[in-house]
Amino acid sequence: SKYKDYSARVVQNAKYFAEKLYEQGFKVLAKKHGFTQTHQILIDVSEFGGGRKVADKLEEHDIIVNANALPAKDRNFKEVSGIRIGVQEMTLRGWGKKEFADLAKRMREVIQ
Repeated sequence: SKYKDYSARVVQNAKYFAEKLYEQGFKVLAKKHGFTQTHQILIDVSEFGGGRKVADKLEEHDIIVNANALPAKDRNFKEVSGIRIGVQEMTLRGWGKKEFADLAKRMREVIQ
């Protein structure tokens, strides 16, 4: 079905994007599990000032992510160490490997 194909593409894109982010030097969580089994990617960005700072900086460049607490790392929700990225909207718009590889590079440029 159309929905099943879309859902499979979303997960494939999330895994591919997570790999590209990892190759760019990001601390993508759950590497031993293929980074993700869903539409979401979690990244520890504490070395760049934390999730809120990174999310704000990315938003200045029209890249929207969520600041996100990380399991076993964050004890409160005011200072969070991570960001969460979902790829379903980009997949719906026809994004594939080239676009996600380019976005991973762009995120590295913005955050560094």
